[in-house]
Amino acid sequence: ECIVGHRLGFFYELCATLTLPLISFLVIMLMAVLLYGWELHAARNSRQQHEDTLLQMLNRPQVWTLNILAWLVLFPSVTRKSLEAFDCVDLLGITYLRADPAIRCDDDQSEVMFAIAAGGVVYSCVLAPLVVIWQTTRKHSSPERVSRARVALLTYSYKDRYHYWEAVDLTRKMLLTSVVLLVGTDTILQVWFAAATGLAFLVIYLAFAPYRDEAASRIQLAALVQLEFTYMTAALFFDRK
Repeated sequence: ECIVGHRLGFFYELCATLTLPLISFLVIMLMAVLLYGWELHAARNSRQQHEDTLLQMLNRPQVWTLNILAWLVLFPSVTRKSLEAFDCVDLLGITYLRADPAIRCDDDQSEVMFAIAAGGVVYSCVLAPLVVIWQTTRKHSSPERVSRARVALLTYSYKDRYHYWEAVDLTRKMLLTSVVLLVGTDTILQVWFAAATGLAFLVIYLAFAPYRDEAASRIQLAALVQLEFTYMTAALFFDRK
């Protein structure tokens, strides 16, 4: 906004946020091309035979791990920004976007924003967890060590039969950081939704105990209990006036 000299607003924030995963992927792949390209160039100069081609090197577990890590970091921001586009507030018969009151939710221009946000909801809230389940199911028990290593960041912490648990945790984060924005905004219902969701995932976690390591399991349990305590405290002290 300082560069262009005027206010850009929520629409540009939405577009920028939704393109962050693609930008991070392109940056990581560019870095990998430069690094592995230099490695191949050095091997040719020294007249050594390199076993892998550049495409094979770009499919190495290290590249997968960096891309997965970047997506896990960006996931809450992408889902939250996508769902914020549907959070409108009524004022004197006119609906405005809560995140940017300069935008009306009932005019023709907002339809483009809703369409883009819907696409973001589909690929971040629906497809992302499904892709995690698909990839971990295919690779976690593969006889090839390299295939298992590609999804190790998603599966290593969990028992083999719970290889998909990262998708469950992504769903929990989505509900508590994004969907909660649309449920009874600024009312006690919103707080109780967060408390009920947190309690449901706490019970699910206790029932399955998916972590391999006992220490990691206790830390996660402590975090879930602390979050639930926070939600319940907020509900008790919520100002209903």
